[in-house]
Amino acid sequence: MQIGIENLDQDLAVLRTRYFYTTVTLFERKPTRIYLFYRDPNKQPDYLGGDSVFRGDLMAEVWNRSIVTLPEKGAHLWDWPLVVTGEFPNERYSLIFIVGLNTTAAFGTTTISPELPDAFKGDWSVTTELSPISPSTDQLSVAQIDFSRFKYEIDNCVDFYRVSVVFSRTGAQTWRFNVYWYIAAGLFATLAVAFLFFRRLNLGEIIALSVGILGFTAGRWVSLTNDLVFPRTRRQLIESSYVGILLLTMVWLIAAIFLKTRSREKRGFPPIDASLWQAIDLPGGHQRASLPRVGTLFINHGESLLKLKVVATVFLGSEQIDGVTGDVHGYYSGRTPIEMLPKWKFWGNFGIQDRCVASPEILRVQLDIQAADEQGKKYKPLYHCYTYDRKKNGWFLEPTRCKDLIKKEKRALLE
Repeated sequence: MQIGIENLDQDLAVLRTRYFYTTVTLFERKPTRIYLFYRDPNKQPDYLGGDSVFRGDLMAEVWNRSIVTLPEKGAHLWDWPLVVTGEFPNERYSLIFIVGLNTTAAFGTTTISPELPDAFKGDWSVTTELSPISPSTDQLSVAQIDFSRFKYEIDNCVDFYRVSVVFSRTGAQTWRFNVYWYIAAGLFATLAVAFLFFRRLNLGEIIALSVGILGFTAGRWVSLTNDLVFPRTRRQLIESSYVGILLLTMVWLIAAIFLKTRSREKRGFPPIDASLWQAIDLPGGHQRASLPRVGTLFINHGESLLKLKVVATVFLGSEQIDGVTGDVHGYYSGRTPIEMLPKWKFWGNFGIQDRCVASPEILRVQLDIQAADEQGKKYKPLYHCYTYDRKKNGWFLEPTRCKDLIKKEKRALLE
């Protein structure tokens, strides 16, 4: 056989050819009627038939038939339906013919001379398989041909042979595509392990892992798409696997960001107390502080370590004074967290501007506290507004925010 191959459409299981020549040589001295049964592009059964002719140079009976579909001569390319067996990338595409003869014959060898496109040559191998078969329905149906239409021709045949032109991937290409499967399996396994240990991974680790998987998978997907050189009307399963990994990783990343960020905020307030003082009894004795120094006391009533970010804001009358003085380490600007051990107390102090001491205006200080545990999960924020009693040199807690209290006082003056 000689086949001028134009393309192999894997999804449609079609071999597109420019020409097809077949020759049967019988080393006998009597004419033989031969039929070559096949399925045409319209998926209808058809055959090439006729008697062999004796050739003196070969001293044999020779039967030649051809299908020529050269586009440059005004013809259309011929689409041969293929039989597909196996799974990607180990599938085989077989072009199957049934040869019938009205005499008993024994074929020796079958040869095929394919004219392959350049992209085809490096990735596909073409072999020929020949085997005698019986004229039973099961044997003949392998060629996907309805032989009920050829009862006369079948009855006139004595021997039947199945001729298969088999297209399969080269060993190198099969191994390369199998590696893609192994990589996909490894990526799925990595995602499965990441799902299993989701609670143990922090958000930074999840983002790093997801970005790595996305980048690597995208690169392998592009490489795989480039390796599948022939036109495809649908994705191969391996391509869908990589698309699935990309989508699954992106969904997991988005869900992880949402869940981890949300879980950082614990429901409820932290088990802490915060207060200001100018005089206090400490384990080392009674302590006093004079303005512009203001003492602080924080108590952790909980059973675990807490990290407090504290921001102190001073209000003089209706004026807001951001920041305090003498806060070298940033404990009262939120820059440096105050770490509170379980059942622990912390005493400290900060300064206020001198004009707050001499002014007759109402002096207030608000402590805004954001607490978090060791895993970084945040509690609801707390605020404590204290008003300074200049006569008693002490602080008392207000049941509202300082800003809200100042607005209320302004409205009262206007009324």
